[in-house]
Amino acid sequence: PEGWRVVDGLLMRSGPGGDLATVATFGDFEFAFDWALPTGGNSGVRFRVDDGPGDAAQSGPEFQLLDNAGHPDGGDPFTSAGGCYGLYAPKYDATAFPGAWNQARILVRGRSVEHRLNGRRVAAYELGSEDWAARVKESKFADRPRFGRADRGRIVLQDHGDAVRFRRIMIRE
Repeated sequence: PEGWRVVDGLLMRSGPGGDLATVATFGDFEFAFDWALPTGGNSGVRFRVDDGPGDAAQSGPEFQLLDNAGHPDGGDPFTSAGGCYGLYAPKYDATAFPGAWNQARILVRGRSVEHRLNGRRVAAYELGSEDWAARVKESKFADRPRFGRADRGRIVLQDHGDAVRFRRIMIRE
């Protein structure tokens, strides 16, 4: 969509235009990418996003991308970088300083999901488990019946208004 462009091999959000989604859908996959945000920046990667009504947040869990030190969400572990936004806090703050490149990896096998940030496993959870259901029920996603339920879906790079940059994007089923 408008607002995204490729410059010198970097995929970047350059202005308003909306989220950027894969054409293909994925079930079990490994998604590896490098990301960088400016000071105070916020973005995210959603996965298994279905084609139902509404935006990607209606169905896709999010790997949070954030400048933990410079953004208010960084003060809450459940909304800081590397976690599953609003549901699973990362075990560590493994982020690099603002503007620096971070290496991320999302591994999805069946219902098992793992988040890695800069070589460290920072979060792991089971979609659809009792723990997952209890956390969703107590979260802002409680009124979204499709949230985290798709067996396949698109991978979506979030347009959250900040100048996020991506490089070395790799998807393997």
